[in-house]
Amino acid sequence: MIRLQLTQDVMRPLQQTTTRMRLQVPDALEIPHGATILWRYMSHTKFQDLVQRRALYFANASRLSDQYEVSIPQSTIRKERRDLERAGLSSDEVDQRLRRFLWVRNPDKDLTLLSCWTTRRSESYAFWKIYVGKDTLGVAVRTTVARLKRALSLGADPIPEDFFMGRVRYRTFLSDSELTRYHVICTKKPFYDFESELRVFLLHYSAAGARNAPYDVSQGRHVNVALDELVTRVVVSPFTQPAYRSEVATLLREAQLGSDVVTSDILDQ
Repeated sequence: MIRLQLTQDVMRPLQQTTTRMRLQVPDALEIPHGATILWRYMSHTKFQDLVQRRALYFANASRLSDQYEVSIPQSTIRKERRDLERAGLSSDEVDQRLRRFLWVRNPDKDLTLLSCWTTRRSESYAFWKIYVGKDTLGVAVRTTVARLKRALSLGADPIPEDFFMGRVRYRTFLSDSELTRYHVICTKKPFYDFESELRVFLLHYSAAGARNAPYDVSQGRHVNVALDELVTRVVVSPFTQPAYRSEVATLLREAQLGSDVVTSDILDQ
């Protein structure tokens, strides 16, 4: 049976103690080597938003399409129920204890903001289809783990917050010691393992953080980044027309960015 106790990451309210975005590295999170290549696939509209705002968007986890995002695995909940039943508790007592278990271990999905990247080194046809799809106009932005950290830290965002970064693990079960908010946020079901995801996230807390945040957490937020530090290469979607590459290059030039713009290695019309 899992002990019910409030862990530090559940109780700690949002505290702005820094003048710039600062990476926090709890033991629960695995951060790849700084030289690890990262990609983010996006539509032209989102790319234009990134370049013109010079800001990276963090989405509220409750708005993501995967309904299991930032949720305690059902297998873990079922095990907790079985343990309570084996302890000889009545049906009402089991339900009551299970409700408390879920309340204590609540990862505050609606107070978690995410930016998701892939650590796959090569282009992915599947990612182009998923993140660009019918729009045809889109790009893949390349950076590294170290550059992403620096871009956030040096972005001079007017609302500085701590941020977190962790490699996603693809599992169906979390043990007692793994039921921290960090573990839950960086766990997904195995059928998403093709993503090889790294996620960057911001945390707010039901105790105080949501009320104190100077923006609407439910809508996510843009975080200023040092764009010249972030973007090292831009790959143009394989589904678009050749002229689109020039449009992307112009957008980068107007933003005074010298990033490489290249065509996709995938030949698909």
